[in-house]
Amino acid sequence: MDGYIQQLTHDNLLFEDQWSKTLNQQIQFINDLKKCNDDSLTLKLNSLNAIIDYVLNEQSAKVEPISNKYEFVEMIIKQCCGDPRPSLEFIVHNLLRILETNKIFDRWHLACIKSHYYEFRLGAWLLMKPSIDLIESIFRSLQRHSFLNDEVDQQIQVQWEEFLSEKIFSKFSDNSNRLNEEEAMFAIRSSFQQLFRHAARMSHRSCVWSKVLSILSQTLPTLFDHYDDLNDSHVDLLECVMLPISPDYIDLLSQSYKRNFELFKINLSQLLIVIEKLLLMDHIEEAEKFFLQNILDRIDAEVDIDALVRMFIRVCPLINIHCRNQLCKGILRFLTDRLRESNCSIELATLFFEFALILLDLHTNEAPESAWNILDKSEFYQWQELAPRFTDLVRLCVSYDIIDQKHCSNELDKLETILKLASDKAKVYPTILKATHAEALQAILRWSESMQNDMEKVPWSSHVYKMGLPALDLIDNQRVTTDTCTQLIIVLQQKVIVNEKYSNQQSTLPFIERFFTCLTQHLSIFIESCKMLPHEVHKQLAALCLSAIIRPLKYENGQISFDHNIVLTLWHSICQSLTNKSDAGLYEKFLKRIHLLATEKNDPSLFGLWDLFWNSIGTKIISIAVNYVDEFLINIIDHKQFSQVSLLPMLYLKQSQPFHDRFDNLIKAFFNTDTSCILSLVQLLWIITRTHPELITSAQVDRLFASTKYHTGTTNELTLIFEVLAVITNTRPHLFHNYHDLLVHFVNEQKNASNFDCLQGYFVASTIVGGEKTAYDSLTVLIDCLKSDTQITNDTRPQIVYICQLIGILDKQALRYKRKEFLAFKSYGECRILLDFIDDRNVYRNKESSITQIREQVARIEKHLFKAKYDVQYIMKVFKSEELNVTNLDTFFYEKTVNFLSTNWGHDVIKLLNIRADNDWNLLGQHFGYSTSELKHLALEVNPSMILLNEWFMTHNGEEAIYGLVKILDEIGRQDVTKVIREAISASNEDTSDHLNLEIKRFPPIFLSYYHSRNQNIVPILKHRLEKAGYACWMKNDQTNTLQTFIKRDSAVRGAKVHICCLNSSYIHSDECLHEIQLMVNTGKPLIIWHMENQMWSSESAFEQIVGRYSYSSLYINESNSANDFPAGKFVELLGRIRYYVAPNPDMISEQYYNWFVPQIDNLIFLQPISNGGKNYKTMLKNNTPLVINETQIVISYEWDRQADIVALYKRLTQFGYRCWLDIFQMNGADSLLKKINAGIRNAKCVLACVTQKYTKSIYCRREMSLAETLSKPIVPLLLEETNRWPPIGPMSLIFAETTYFDFCSSRNSVDIVDNDIWSGEQFEKLLCHLTEIVPEAEVKMSRRHTLVTSCATTPNRPVDDEKKTTRLQSAPTVPKSRACSIM
Repeated sequence: MDGYIQQLTHDNLLFEDQWSKTLNQQIQFINDLKKCNDDSLTLKLNSLNAIIDYVLNEQSAKVEPISNKYEFVEMIIKQCCGDPRPSLEFIVHNLLRILETNKIFDRWHLACIKSHYYEFRLGAWLLMKPSIDLIESIFRSLQRHSFLNDEVDQQIQVQWEEFLSEKIFSKFSDNSNRLNEEEAMFAIRSSFQQLFRHAARMSHRSCVWSKVLSILSQTLPTLFDHYDDLNDSHVDLLECVMLPISPDYIDLLSQSYKRNFELFKINLSQLLIVIEKLLLMDHIEEAEKFFLQNILDRIDAEVDIDALVRMFIRVCPLINIHCRNQLCKGILRFLTDRLRESNCSIELATLFFEFALILLDLHTNEAPESAWNILDKSEFYQWQELAPRFTDLVRLCVSYDIIDQKHCSNELDKLETILKLASDKAKVYPTILKATHAEALQAILRWSESMQNDMEKVPWSSHVYKMGLPALDLIDNQRVTTDTCTQLIIVLQQKVIVNEKYSNQQSTLPFIERFFTCLTQHLSIFIESCKMLPHEVHKQLAALCLSAIIRPLKYENGQISFDHNIVLTLWHSICQSLTNKSDAGLYEKFLKRIHLLATEKNDPSLFGLWDLFWNSIGTKIISIAVNYVDEFLINIIDHKQFSQVSLLPMLYLKQSQPFHDRFDNLIKAFFNTDTSCILSLVQLLWIITRTHPELITSAQVDRLFASTKYHTGTTNELTLIFEVLAVITNTRPHLFHNYHDLLVHFVNEQKNASNFDCLQGYFVASTIVGGEKTAYDSLTVLIDCLKSDTQITNDTRPQIVYICQLIGILDKQALRYKRKEFLAFKSYGECRILLDFIDDRNVYRNKESSITQIREQVARIEKHLFKAKYDVQYIMKVFKSEELNVTNLDTFFYEKTVNFLSTNWGHDVIKLLNIRADNDWNLLGQHFGYSTSELKHLALEVNPSMILLNEWFMTHNGEEAIYGLVKILDEIGRQDVTKVIREAISASNEDTSDHLNLEIKRFPPIFLSYYHSRNQNIVPILKHRLEKAGYACWMKNDQTNTLQTFIKRDSAVRGAKVHICCLNSSYIHSDECLHEIQLMVNTGKPLIIWHMENQMWSSESAFEQIVGRYSYSSLYINESNSANDFPAGKFVELLGRIRYYVAPNPDMISEQYYNWFVPQIDNLIFLQPISNGGKNYKTMLKNNTPLVINETQIVISYEWDRQADIVALYKRLTQFGYRCWLDIFQMNGADSLLKKINAGIRNAKCVLACVTQKYTKSIYCRREMSLAETLSKPIVPLLLEETNRWPPIGPMSLIFAETTYFDFCSSRNSVDIVDNDIWSGEQFEKLLCHLTEIVPEAEVKMSRRHTLVTSCATTPNRPVDDEKKTTRLQSAPTVPKSRACSIM
């Protein structure tokens, strides 16, 4: 048969013609097979070979074989299948002959292959052994063919797909002829693995191979769970990432690695490489399968996190931008979430932070959430070390602003969370804030302007404005410049103007407003940080505020509008930054607008803006406030807004008429205000009634008294009412005739100084006006009070008697008429003194100083009574002299700052104690040990509690001070204050004891430092003298050097206000004294050095190093002094030096030192204005104390050792028409002399400096010169002692360098000097000419009627006998250009 086959034609037509013959040959072939049993196998083999040759030689590609050919081939193969069958190897070999050709892609060859496979049941036959080599050879032959979709006829492709996927490889187990039986696959796993790899590689381009791959995967999913050779596993991993990539192959491998943990462990590093390669080839889904099924769940077990994270750090920047979102969704989100929860080594913190930055740099919507997962690991990062990388963190976050988040997705909201984390850390670590500042500021400036979109500007996406909130916190306020503020102001103004354009952005609008609201808050902080703003910036701020305030204040739903909120937020900082009139004036349009709106709408927030401005600027720039007096009065009277009532007293001095026009309404407002504003309103009423008493009507006085009858407030409020009434009694006593009983009642009930002043003023003023009859009636009323057991008390009786004495000074005859009635009270000491006065007894004359004081009191009341008729312009001039102090009110408050109080609770405690109450600061001061006069003086201060507590903490150690303060506050019932202190101390973790063994007291104001020796007995005498003069002293009595002694001494040094060093030769060599004086110098307190004996010390000694800059005086006793006395005038000089800083305690002053400060010099010329009291009545001062001068023009600065010459200068200048004001006449009162001197220099036209050797070293004189130079006051030096050179050596040399001095030192020997008076020669005439040039406006200001000379000490009283009258001596010669003078 093989020979016939070989001769068969391939031509279809010829083959068809020979078909009958071919059939006959085929029948003959069958018969031959039956006959030749032994040779039948050979025949079959030859026939099969021949038919394969015929098939392969057929030109099927050109002409499709006819059906007879197919039938013939199938019949031959079928006949060869029977026994004896050809060997399996032979059949496979024949099959491979066809498979290994390139002609299998047609029906002809495929039919032959199918016939072989079906007829011989080749699949079942191969699996019987199994024949591994033969199967592998078939697999290899199949793998030679790609079956590519674009290279194979679709119909043939379908047939091959069916043949391979349904016959050779089938998913149906009933197909016994398939090769992919499960057992066989296990047996020849490696062969199938190899086939699978090829199918996987080709599956994406060949439907045939794809189908085969699917069948194999379904038949044995665990195909790759095991390898006979582990190297094959590496091969598979390498194969799966070779192009083309097969998802099915990868999926099968991934599933196998998931099931086989050992396989995973062995190939872990290779798996990471596979994932990395897949990612780099943009096969994200395939990499995701490997990662999710194998890596993710095993992170905490076997995966090297360090290597894993580093791999992603390498890969992420290289990922195609279009695949990054898929990477984040499919892999990174799950990875970072797992890493956040995993317990990682802290050594990986830096790597993780770097990973977060890499994730943010992907710049996809999903990346921020993954980055946040990494950053959200609690207690993991060392933030301080990572501070420099925060620059990149902020930069990467803000770079997301270009992403358009149209659908308001929350994907990018994590950016806000990340920046919030950065801002929280920046608050703790300043280095982080430093790193973020530049990037955050640049982003805010960009976002504050609209985004350019094509041809129009549109708002940013909502996530940008969300990021802006924490980004603002990443700006370092201290590094913000005014240029930045300017940019933000312009942006806000633009936002206000174009706000309507965003109205259609409903989804974004809330975020926009939140961002700009927060931006405004930070701008407010930036303004505060800049402190001083340029004028142009204020101009822009003013325009912004005005633009915002003209827009609606609220939305329709009642919420505050964004524009109004801008003003509310910025206004406080703006007000704090205003320092001059030019800047403040820019806001006047805005102020007028808000006041108009506030009064129209009665809106508290608008009144708040108004108040805030004046609280900040009102006292600093009073000239601005003057323009708004009417508005202030409208607020107080019509709208009950009392916040600015403290400005009114100062404004009244500038513009009084509006106050006069509405004075009655102001009186009514007094009863409608709250307690916090009463003090200022009382001050205003006090000034008005004092300067214009004619404004007071009886109805107003009735209203004031009615308020006292039904008063339900505190005692302090009632006290303030009586302070106003007391002023009125001195000027218009007739308005009080119906209320003297009520006044007596309140004096007895309240026991208050203001009540007593009111009662006293009424009776004395009434007596002055009404004469003897009124004096008699007044005494009758007062005596009736003394007789009343129900009204009079031991506290009020001396006060009533004192009023009787005042009336007696005015009309002694009326007092004599009542003598018998006073005898009933002679058991009381004060009444016995009054009887001595009536009887002119010698005992009374010994009380001359007390009576002199009473005369002075009468003179003051008399002066006020007649002064009420003066023109108001005169009074205005008096107050204008204080203008410099008013404009420097901020400096005054600064000097009063509580330097020693804790900032945690100090201001709250001060605020509580300043509220008027029975147990306020006044009672606290009493427990501290303050005298009555000191407390009265403190009551005049703006902030008495601050002064009181500052001194307490300055003079006590911290723990002792707190303990003592709390203990006293508990004793006086101020548990509300102690609660504030204890809570603040507890919150600050301070440890204070509740039980200390210490004495709570206030130390004396004078500290005496001395070396104890036998010849220092004079120091106790000095202490005794000082205490008699009103100065309590502390000196060390115990000479033992124990720790307790040192503690007491140190406390006394801190508590003293003035230190006095009593020097002798032993003092300067004592280590203990040296330590003592060092401590005194270090406290900064005034130091007075007195030589108690004549001694010298080396200029190189430690003592000279400390005290060399201080001037000194000698107080030692010599032959001319008794053992217990001091050199003449020296003790008074010491008192004068002390008085410079501390006022004496009037309660301690003995008669000997009551008027120690009045110089005993005859024929002083005093200036006293003359007042006509209606009936040509003249009031004159007739004592030895000069009148206080209100209008200072010349200050004389001098050292006390030349006091006699200075008083002579004072006398001479007064004779030439100058008003004089000596510091020695200003010793009374509780103010320090330093404060009075400062006021004098501020108001002066020039300063005369009387230069001596001690003057150049004096700290006091140096301060006076420095202040004069600072205020640009002309300084005229008068040289009284030789200084060897000019300017004199020392701190004042710079001040005197450019001045010309008048030499009164050499003039003593001049021929034109009369009676050794240095003020009578040529130099004095030159001085007068020079003064004429300095004060030209003072010409003809004074006349000779202002110059009086008194020959004895008297007090103004009613006319007495002619022989007792003071005569008017010859007036000073008229000087064409007279001058006013004040001497300090």
